[in-house]
Amino acid sequence: MRVRPGVILASSTIILVGLITLLGVLFGSNLTLAQEAGGEIVSVVLIFLARLFVQIATVTIALSVVVGVLNLLVVHINRFYRGHGSFLNRLNSLVLVLVYVLTVSIWIIERWQGTPATASLSRLLLEDVQIAIESSLAALLFFTLVYGAYRLLQRQLSFYRVLFVAAVLVVLMGSLALPGLAAMAALSDWLLSVPVSAGARGILLGIALATVVTGVRVLIGQDRSYH
Repeated sequence: MRVRPGVILASSTIILVGLITLLGVLFGSNLTLAQEAGGEIVSVVLIFLARLFVQIATVTIALSVVVGVLNLLVVHINRFYRGHGSFLNRLNSLVLVLVYVLTVSIWIIERWQGTPATASLSRLLLEDVQIAIESSLAALLFFTLVYGAYRLLQRQLSFYRVLFVAAVLVVLMGSLALPGLAAMAALSDWLLSVPVSAGARGILLGIALATVVTGVRVLIGQDRSYH
């Protein structure tokens, strides 16, 4: 098997950086443990290198977000300028670009003038516009759940599908502010606090284990998607 020098260099670099960051996190916050491992100088070096690598990763992620936003703007500007898509799509692209430019301009002007956060227009746009839109989109979850339950029962009738539909109905009815639904509300709260919470924690534990496994595979050079 032919081994390329670039692959060896990339694997060695990522393994070294990962191990230094891991050791910095493990020993950097505990000076006693660091002194037992090799002295206070080792702890200081590990803290410095770990923080440096984390800062580099943070800056890289921030730059990736900026590049993603710029790419989004370029795509919508090209769609509007070149006339791609229907008139409604071009209008949506124009509105997106104008709203982005207007929001960023307002934020820059307020920071330049030193406007208090409580009286800023950007805060008003965030709380009264964006949050309202996000709440409206979250309300569509009701229709999504009802339609999903309908499709489940339409395909095949089984115990677990009936249980899913029943749980959806209980939670939705328990969320309604109507008289006579106190028992339904209590059952809905129990479903959300016990089974749903347990399932969510199980999913988070699975994500954590998958992250650890992926990190270990990167550290030992099994995954080389970074080159």
